[in-house]
Amino acid sequence: MVGYLAYYSGMTVSTFYMTNNGLHTHFIFPRNDVISRAPYLKDYFPNADLLQLGWGDYHYYGNPMQSRWMGLRALFLPTSAVLGILGLKDLDEVHINTNIYEIAVEKLGWNKIIDFICSYLKRDSLHQLNLVRIKPDSEHFFAAYGTYSILNTCNTWSARALNSAGLSLHLWRAFTARHIEDQVKFNGYQRLLR
Repeated sequence: MVGYLAYYSGMTVSTFYMTNNGLHTHFIFPRNDVISRAPYLKDYFPNADLLQLGWGDYHYYGNPMQSRWMGLRALFLPTSAVLGILGLKDLDEVHINTNIYEIAVEKLGWNKIIDFICSYLKRDSLHQLNLVRIKPDSEHFFAAYGTYSILNTCNTWSARALNSAGLSLHLWRAFTARHIEDQVKFNGYQRLLR
């Protein structure tokens, strides 16, 4: 069960999920746990039990008209970023060809990774989010802090997020989603079998 608390060696542990769809890595947390750390999201995804979150290039990530040129431009011409959030009822809604890893961390690491992710959401002077686009599957993309470039990709962002939770990932080995997945396995986590 997502977000379940267990006692392992006398410490409280919480679980979240990391996914790799072949191109991009995402994190999945219980909606209520994200809302408790980022209450400005409370009006979004009211029917979801889980939230899938990821960070990427403003023009490319979540754009229904993605092209190879847009992907190359994102890498070689630094641009602003968005944070994508998709509401889910359960893990069965994650595409079957997506690898999922269950990651258990101490509660402090759990709070740190959620805070890390949510700190990237830009808010205006009224503390409102800037919704950039919504995909047909209802994934929402919000303006985010950070500059996307070949030296700061969605996957290096994911590595930083995992480091904030207490895992050990090397940013110089975090260029692709597969690199992130390999390092998560090196930290002792295995892919869920579905």
